[in-house]
Amino acid sequence: MNLNAKELFELLLCNYSDIEFMKEYILELRKRNVTFDLNISDSIFCECLNYAELMDAYANAIKWNLEKITAVKTTDFENAASFRDREKDEMGKIEKLGYGICYFLAEKFIFRVDFIKETSTFIIEIQTGNKKLIRFMKKVQKMLKD
Repeated sequence: MNLNAKELFELLLCNYSDIEFMKEYILELRKRNVTFDLNISDSIFCECLNYAELMDAYANAIKWNLEKITAVKTTDFENAASFRDREKDEMGKIEKLGYGICYFLAEKFIFRVDFIKETSTFIIEIQTGNKKLIRFMKKVQKMLKD
């Protein structure tokens, strides 16, 4: 399996509660001498050159997601499909800026992941107020060091 850094990060988050998976995941990263360089903030990263565009796309993605959910609940599937398409467009804008949106325990957050092959380091930037996500990522980082 050939996954990019973003996919490896999402795989980690999707399987956070699977103890056996996490053991194997960490073991594999350790074998490869991989480390995590974490930058966790409750506000978006200052160095983002397109800050306004990123925040606009993020706000719109959330708005269209909520509209989509409301439309589905009222069985307005035509509008739900339209809202889904608009949400996907906004997600595409976010990805073009080099970021992603992911869920952890039903809470959305913005992230950017890079992998530096020469040093085997994941550089992970996360914008979240989710304390459980922060604890989880710091725990993974510590497990890679031990």
